[in-house]
Amino acid sequence: MKLKLLILFLILIFSTNIFSQELSRRASFEASISWPDGNIPGVIIKEIHEGSPFLKSGIQQGDIILQINGELVCSPDKWSDQLYALRGNMPTNLLIKRKQKVWEVEVMLKPLAKESHES
Repeated sequence: MKLKLLILFLILIFSTNIFSQELSRRASFEASISWPDGNIPGVIIKEIHEGSPFLKSGIQQGDIILQINGELVCSPDKWSDQLYALRGNMPTNLLIKRKQKVWEVEVMLKPLAKESHES
């Protein structure tokens, strides 16, 4: 029995048909953004940090993000899920509102920096 398990294990390890999933880092807006209040859709961009892809895309402080990748930003729980799902170096589509103007823009968000733990 142990020999069969060992053989099966070795087959799985060395099989050329098995591929591992490449993990990507979560994304950073490089901006300070409010949390949705659950009553009015969207989140307000409070501050944009230097070097943020928002600056290159024409997004400004005070703009409102209404949707991320086609999904409405409507509640704190949904916003948390949307933030967690964003990946760095991947195109992200945003629906932005500024005053009465609404438009879609694609941004390439940078990955979050790796954490460092000092002992």
